[in-house]
Amino acid sequence: MARYDVPAMLDFITKETGENELSYVGYSQGTTIGFAALAQNPRLADKVKLFVALAPVGRVANITSAVRLLLPLTSKPVPPQYDLSLVKTPVAIFRGGQDALADAEDIRWLLPQLNVVRDVSVGYYNHMDFIAAPDAPDKIYRQLTELLLA
Repeated sequence: MARYDVPAMLDFITKETGENELSYVGYSQGTTIGFAALAQNPRLADKVKLFVALAPVGRVANITSAVRLLLPLTSKPVPPQYDLSLVKTPVAIFRGGQDALADAEDIRWLLPQLNVVRDVSVGYYNHMDFIAAPDAPDKIYRQLTELLLA
């Protein structure tokens, strides 16, 4: 997805809309794909003016989620690492303090590698709260919308 799908989607959207650049909003695996795409293909930075990462997963070294039990069963139990310092696009991070998949330690590892323009932490949010919490419009979506409209 990072190598072919994201560049194709961005090309399609910019061609159809006539816009030269756009914002990319990813949630969970969508952030992983976005990080990989931008690290592998530096030309994408010309099209993505802002990357909004909700519950960002840049690595899974410290996850406490049950997903960790599935990793040994995959063909690659250690996911590939990308040089995230190659991601030049400004990134807005939205994270939860109780997230067992986008673990706090992994996010602390992630932050210094990126051009972070906003870092929002909601201490009591878990991984699903970004899409399911009743207060997500106040805690997340209002700021997200402001960033997209800026």
